[in-house]
Amino acid sequence: MAEAFEAYRHKKNEGKDGLSMEMGDIIQRVLYLSAILGIDIQKAILEKMEINKKREWDWKKINEKHA
Repeated sequence: MAEAFEAYRHKKNEGKDGLSMEMGDIIQRVLYLSAILGIDIQKAILEKMEINKKREWDWKKINEKHA
């Protein structure tokens, strides 16, 4: 996650160590850990999406400004 944020901060989106590759790495690690721990990640994602449908989002508060 830290590597993805660093790539984002430096506006490096593509290529080795770019944001897209680092985001892919995060997803791979989450899926791998979920499998090891016996977590049904698909079920967890769908449940969380249902919860988030009812959530009120303060986009001004959670979005940082981009250059």
